[in-house]
Amino acid sequence: MRRLYISFFGLTYVFLAMFLVCCEKQGVEEYPTLGFEVKEELLGPMWVDSLCGIAFSPPTGWQPIPESIIQSANEKLTGQVPFPSDFKLKLVQIFMDSTQNNFCSVTHLTTEKENITLTSLEKTYLTLLQDKFPGAEIKQGRFQVNHVKMVQYLVMTANKVIFKILVEPHNSSFCQVDYAIAQSSYSSIVKSIESSIGSIHTIRLTK
Repeated sequence: MRRLYISFFGLTYVFLAMFLVCCEKQGVEEYPTLGFEVKEELLGPMWVDSLCGIAFSPPTGWQPIPESIIQSANEKLTGQVPFPSDFKLKLVQIFMDSTQNNFCSVTHLTTEKENITLTSLEKTYLTLLQDKFPGAEIKQGRFQVNHVKMVQYLVMTANKVIFKILVEPHNSSFCQVDYAIAQSSYSSIVKSIESSIGSIHTIRLTK
């Protein structure tokens, strides 16, 4: 399969075009393979999510925050996240840069419902984002990296560029990887974000 290598600045529009084509035409690959330019020097140590079966590297210099802060954040999230009641959300990790203006977070979405897929979840998720970010420009697209299927939502607000990526589930657990970048620093770290997304891959889970 031919891999597509494209400028990260153009990914927003390419993802949207791919999604529309997949919806409108039969026989087109549902999750096109994208080749991200991964620069190892822009990445920090690999982080492993054993529950969802994936691993990736955050941008270099982005450090994990203390567990106590994550625990406090989860307590505040309880009952406040406008997600379907049959889903449970748990924030499991946050990586933050030295300015504390940019961060990457990992959240688990678990459900006891059967036959939940990325395709069945993506419309509901888009509606939730539209309610949470009224007036913001939101673009959605499907793709796969390193054989991992993903649905990405790009949210453009007045001050932030936010990437929300839903990763295909392992058993009943989805993994959501978010990148929130200040508009003022976006151009200087966009290659690091591209490398980080391109580093997402599956791991072999032991029973």
